[in-house]
Amino acid sequence: MYEVALGKLAETQGSAQDIKDQGNTEAHDHELVGQALKTAADGAGIAFSSELNADFKARLAKASALSGLQFDRHYVEDMKAIHVADGAAFLEEAKAGTDTALKAFAASTFNIVQRHIGELDARTTEIK
Repeated sequence: MYEVALGKLAETQGSAQDIKDQGNTEAHDHELVGQALKTAADGAGIAFSSELNADFKARLAKASALSGLQFDRHYVEDMKAIHVADGAAFLEEAKAGTDTALKAFAASTFNIVQRHIGELDARTTEIK
């Protein structure tokens, strides 16, 4: 959910068109990921919240206060950090998870996260 919210923010607050485009990609892809996660979690009997927790609300508020190149840099750094952490968790679940649907979800999502990390790495070079 955070990636969707931050992606939508980048579409409006990004100063570079590449950041706006990346924000659109992130929002779109993570909306689909969120839907797939909800389906897999429901199937496994796991509660799924669509609300941001306090930490992510604070991170979003911090990003909302930025503009221009400062926003662009923060956006890329924050998205990279969360994607690296999420990627590790998805890889672990894909390898060691016990629920078939959640393992499949994790493997599929890991590939999306890896693609996003590559895209964000390219953006890092562009905005320095």
